[in-house]
Amino acid sequence: MCIFKVQTPALFYMTKSVLLLASFLLLLPACSESFLYEKAYEPSNELWTYEEPLVFDFNIPDTSESYTFYLDIIHAVDYPFQNLYTKIKTVYPDQDDRSDVLSLELSNELGLWQGNCKSKYCKVRIPLQVDALFSATGAYQLELNQFTRRDSLPGLKSLALRIQ
Repeated sequence: MCIFKVQTPALFYMTKSVLLLASFLLLLPACSESFLYEKAYEPSNELWTYEEPLVFDFNIPDTSESYTFYLDIIHAVDYPFQNLYTKIKTVYPDQDDRSDVLSLELSNELGLWQGNCKSKYCKVRIPLQVDALFSATGAYQLELNQFTRRDSLPGLKSLALRIQ
């Protein structure tokens, strides 16, 4: 009986590792999200006041495409409310405008935070408008105001608008 010991050359493992790394790096851009527009605001001292509207100026280049609007909110785990009331004003290229009041739900019906929470902060992505169609190309403006009963709203680290 003959026993052969097969030895795998180190070059084989190194080549396999390089190919695996190259494959991963090629797939990495496919995993990242791309947005037509993104802008974030960080209220000073994590306190959003009535006097601080968040203004987002963006361009719609194509009326045949649909767009999805997200608001990414990072808030403290001790944020005092389950939601965030906002007033959203949209200004169209012809300078017409429209305003809506919107409650952004940060927790579920059981009072548990939505999104991804770490030790100090939670991050939640809220779809504001899914598959929105526009009748005109051009410059638009979205103004977001906090619309609660309190003059100052504590515990908000960041609010970011992303358009995909």
